[in-house]
Amino acid sequence: MRWIAAILLCSLSLAAQPAREQRRSSSRTNDSERGAWIFGSVISDRTGQPLSRAQVILRPVTGTTNSVLAETDERGQFILNRIGPGIYSLMAQRDGYLPNTSARRGPLRLPPLLKLSDGTRLRDLTFRLRPWGVVVGKVRYDDSEPAVGATVQLYRETVARGRRSMQLASSARVNDRGEYRVHGLSPGSYFVSAMRNRPASPDLEEQDAIDESGRSRTEFRYATTFYPSAQKLADAVAVSVGSGDEVGAIDVYLKPVPAVRIRGSITNGLTGLTMKDAIPVFRRVSPDGRSSISVPVNMRTVNLPSSRSGFEITGVTAGPYLVTCEGQYEGRRMIARVFLSVTDAPIDDLDLLLEAEHEITGIVRFDDSPRLRLSNLRVSLEPRTDLNPSRASEVVDDGGFKSKLAPGEHYDAFVANLAPEYYVKSVHVGNVDVAADGISPLGLGAATPLEITLSSKRTGREGASPNEAGTRRLIAP
Repeated sequence: MRWIAAILLCSLSLAAQPAREQRRSSSRTNDSERGAWIFGSVISDRTGQPLSRAQVILRPVTGTTNSVLAETDERGQFILNRIGPGIYSLMAQRDGYLPNTSARRGPLRLPPLLKLSDGTRLRDLTFRLRPWGVVVGKVRYDDSEPAVGATVQLYRETVARGRRSMQLASSARVNDRGEYRVHGLSPGSYFVSAMRNRPASPDLEEQDAIDESGRSRTEFRYATTFYPSAQKLADAVAVSVGSGDEVGAIDVYLKPVPAVRIRGSITNGLTGLTMKDAIPVFRRVSPDGRSSISVPVNMRTVNLPSSRSGFEITGVTAGPYLVTCEGQYEGRRMIARVFLSVTDAPIDDLDLLLEAEHEITGIVRFDDSPRLRLSNLRVSLEPRTDLNPSRASEVVDDGGFKSKLAPGEHYDAFVANLAPEYYVKSVHVGNVDVAADGISPLGLGAATPLEITLSSKRTGREGASPNEAGTRRLIAP
């Protein structure tokens, strides 16, 4: 009987093994099927050849999931697997190429955000990467010695909603041979500037330039120079860079020019007291005054003859400048802005008076029976210069909104979330149409709000038309 029981137990054990193996196989299959999967490839936009070592990065927009990365193999292919549900952005990058956030499936371009669920399988995605551009050149002094350690900066002029600005695109340091190389550039036009770096140490005080008899003499400094050899931004020549181009011989020569000293004070316009925590910034301006770039200056704190604390800036070369300054007082942003023309004479009385931002009110109205809720709209006020931030305000149920605008600035207005058939008919301050001159914060308040009238008719001011994006420009620059 014992041997019969042993045979039965062995038979039961053997019968149970296939069931356990089947459960293990099913568990492995379920693990591999969990989450979303993305299959694709990365190729060169110029040659169509697959790109190995490219990185494909998936970043979550919602949820707490971590970003994930996959690297392409020798065939340029990648797999992102077991991705949790959520909304993601997808990007491909590789050395020598510009990053790309627009994947394609056949002729179709995928949206910038992807919603993935368990079991989602995205196949045949393709990223086409364009090779980046390069600018190469030399920076030398007027005696042909290399300007070792000088900084080269490349700027692009951009226009967004009528606002022009100079955006820093890239920068590089000059090596011991006087050479520089700036890579990673997208196609476009660039302004190249070079400047000599003379970092001021806090424990060093720079002496005034004097002769042997102790009399002041003209000081010379190497000014920020724009390609090919301009000290003014208005005289700079743009360098055109194409996809994959290496543009060479963009050489800049630095020469000494007369420099002067500037002394001044910073005053709180609300209290009349000196503001010690605010720092002035010197900016070179474009011919139209709407865009500018900052230039380095050496500044120290000094005691002025009026017994007030002030600042002293040395080595400022001749030219047009925009001096800006910002500070904080009781949670309010304080701003000063002064246009300054520097010649060969020192300036000892530059007074920067900081004013607080103006709090303004406004109202949005329809001139007919609206089919939109006012509380769904948003008003954006865009400064005409690149010196101040944009201001966006939510509209409440009765059409009212509030904002803070910088003193001395003029703004253009936009309305977001409009239906395509709507447009801006007019914008007024009291009985005055401010379309031509722009919106100034002076005079705006609870008693005289900014009034924006919307309409779905074609009887508004000339040129008004629907906007497909749902955002309408109120004032042309």
